[in-house]
Amino acid sequence: RPNQQFAAGHLAGSLNVPADGRMAETVGMVVGPHDEVVVLAEPGEEQAVATRFSRIGFDHVLGYVPDPEGFLKRHAQRVVQASRLTAVETAAAIERGGVQLVDVRNSGELAGGIIPGATHIPLAELQRRLPELDPTRSVITYCAGGWRSCVAASVLRANGFDDASDLLGGYAAWVLLNPLAS
Repeated sequence: RPNQQFAAGHLAGSLNVPADGRMAETVGMVVGPHDEVVVLAEPGEEQAVATRFSRIGFDHVLGYVPDPEGFLKRHAQRVVQASRLTAVETAAAIERGGVQLVDVRNSGELAGGIIPGATHIPLAELQRRLPELDPTRSVITYCAGGWRSCVAASVLRANGFDDASDLLGGYAAWVLLNPLAS
C-alpha cells in the first residue's frame, strides 16, 4: 500500500514496500528470497505485486489479503501507526538530542550534503548493519525524497526499534528548511 496508508495503520511487524516506484528492487533489499510473504495491496493489484515478487526470484508469496482495510479493522488490536516527521519536527528532535539519524541514500547521493550527525547506512545494507544502531533510542531515517526512508523505518520497527520515524520529503525537505545545508 502507499506510504501514507501504511503509516495510517498497518499490522505490527509489517514491512512497507509500496507497489509504486522501484518495488522489486526495494523488496530485494529488505526481504530475503526465502522469507514467506503475505501481500496487502490495493484491491486489484495483488496479483501484479505477487508477479513482481516472482520475477526477482521471490517465490514464497503465500497469498494476499483481499480486503486490506476490512482486515485491519477486524484486527485493530494488532494495528499500529507509523511516525512520519516533517523537517521542522526533525530539526526539533535533533535539537532535543538523543536521536539517531540514519541516511539511507546510496553513496553517490551524498555529494549534495548530509544532515549533520547522521549515520550513512544505505537501505540495501540496513538489515545487516542493524547492530550499529541502538534499538532503545529514537531513530529518524531519511533519503532523497521520503520513499526509501519510509521503507527503512518499517524495517527498523519490524526489528525491534519501537521509536523509528522517517523524514517526510527526505533530504530535499531538509534543504528547503535549511538552505545552507546543501
